[in-house]
Amino acid sequence: MRRLFGTPLARLLAGFCGCLTQVAVAQLTPLNDDELALSTGQAMIKIQEFNDHTQSDGSTLDFTRISLGGVLEVNANIDRATVMRYDRDDCGDCGDGNYKTASTTYPDGAVNFEDLLAGFDREAGKEADAQLRNISLGTVDEDGNVIPVVMEDPYIEFVWDEFEGERVLVGFRIGQHNASGVMGNTIDTISGTVQPLVNVLASAIGINLQSKINFDFSGVRTGGNINKDQTTCVTNQSDCNTILTLAGTEAQLRPVEYNLLDNASKLFMSLSSIAVDYPEIIPGSGTSPTAQSGFWVNMQYDIATDTGLKAFTELYEHPDNYFEGNPIADAVYNSAVHQY
Repeated sequence: MRRLFGTPLARLLAGFCGCLTQVAVAQLTPLNDDELALSTGQAMIKIQEFNDHTQSDGSTLDFTRISLGGVLEVNANIDRATVMRYDRDDCGDCGDGNYKTASTTYPDGAVNFEDLLAGFDREAGKEADAQLRNISLGTVDEDGNVIPVVMEDPYIEFVWDEFEGERVLVGFRIGQHNASGVMGNTIDTISGTVQPLVNVLASAIGINLQSKINFDFSGVRTGGNINKDQTTCVTNQSDCNTILTLAGTEAQLRPVEYNLLDNASKLFMSLSSIAVDYPEIIPGSGTSPTAQSGFWVNMQYDIATDTGLKAFTELYEHPDNYFEGNPIADAVYNSAVHQY
């Protein structure tokens, strides 16, 4: 194993840190308790400990959260991300399902996922916790302006358990205190709590029914099949009930690829060997549902604050954030109609 210590780079860094230390020490001024009480400040890196945090099964876990005080503006594309490919017992539908769009809510009627612009690659990702393609963070408006995704106070949080008297690391998650912007993805397989607010327009039945529905597409290695038991009608109760009835088993997360992050605080990805109930990110915001073992993504809409993950059915094009030649580069949306 190569060691960093003793290398020219290490000596340079050590010398640089030493200079900073000497400068800092030279400028320190002692404060008494009264003077200190009048001083305020904010560190760039914040470390929090959450000990004995109660879990759903009655046990407790310890957490260490390291937050970076700052704002990240991200404009990026990822062609494909396949995470955690292995056999597991709690496999969810694991490839079972009807992979076509809901004829009630999709503008072009019932269409097989393979015939959509981004295609469908379910078999290749069948054994993975998540397979996402055409991931985009940020977008380009009709005037050519780049609109990035803005992430405030990103963090990484470690999960600790006790095993035979030793403190062991059993998982971690990565997220941010707040995220806003446009996110696109083509979902072949996903494991996570996925509960977006979807602005549904059902016109295929001859009349226009429009309602905002807090759909639940959660599960392990799911293709995004709707869970009606966990779905909430946010507005237009009668229209919502009609839409859910007509959509039937075809209601799925695909092909909703245009997702709006509206002050989303409950957006994170986790990796763990056990199921974990994480502490809340912002005091008073409430905790997220249990993150299952393996890879897990949490994307939610918060009814109380009208913030979080929002999506559309009538506006289904992938965000325009790709160079010419990409297979979905022509899926350009009209920003004038992408209003919520």
